[in-house]
Amino acid sequence: MHYPQSRFGGMTEYSQICFEDGGMTFPDDWPGTKAGDVEGMRMAKQVKDKWGRRPSAKRESWAKILKSGERNEIGDPFSCDWKVLWKDGKGSEETDDPIAMVRAQAKAAMEVDSEETSIDSEQFLLSPHYAKQLLTRTSPMIATVDLTQALVPIRLRFLQKGNVSFRARIYRLPTSLEERRKWTDLLARNFPTPSKEEYPSCPGEQDLLGYVTTGNMSLTEGRGRAVGALSWRAVEREEERWIEEKEFRRWCIVRDVGQDIARLAKWEVNDYGG
Repeated sequence: MHYPQSRFGGMTEYSQICFEDGGMTFPDDWPGTKAGDVEGMRMAKQVKDKWGRRPSAKRESWAKILKSGERNEIGDPFSCDWKVLWKDGKGSEETDDPIAMVRAQAKAAMEVDSEETSIDSEQFLLSPHYAKQLLTRTSPMIATVDLTQALVPIRLRFLQKGNVSFRARIYRLPTSLEERRKWTDLLARNFPTPSKEEYPSCPGEQDLLGYVTTGNMSLTEGRGRAVGALSWRAVEREEERWIEEKEFRRWCIVRDVGQDIARLAKWEVNDYGG
């Protein structure tokens, strides 16, 4: 049967519409919420199962990724491994805290489904409005809210050709003038596209800012686009690092999982519908 001006669509089509508008799809792009974390686990399992079905000779080798520094893939190669962002701060477990020990023992004693216990319930996603307040230092709640494991929703605009996909890693731009020029000089060489050997080495785990939750080619812009989240703690450090060179404070480097080539991009708080 034919119905004029009618279109059939489901969740996939709805996600594509949100992506083309530069917005966030629920629950795909809402890490730090229960539904978003469950969806992230589902997508990670889907990616892992697909990788496992490939012949061993054609699978990505996660131990042979980066050209320098650590050669292994950072964190879990199948997911947005948010716990990597909390390694060096208050987000790590404090086993010497008696209250924390009691809570851990109580949690272990409860018979909870293993999939639920693997979700990090402490991380949370900031609202776009509140994130903007924090960045402009206008929020009166800065001193009273623990933002150790807070995530900032962002969208990325790529400055180079190409696109990335789910679980791509987002790094900070080097502050060293010499190292930064290796990346910025690439912008003047988009035509022809620089060869693989001309790209600088990708930053290491210590430079990780966050992850891409959705990435693809934008049909409306004809170029790559991505949506993701950054650690607020890392963003706060970036604001301080670039206080003298504010034009670079929202720049970042994005690398797809399993790839050694990364691309320059600019991020902004994703306030679509927020």
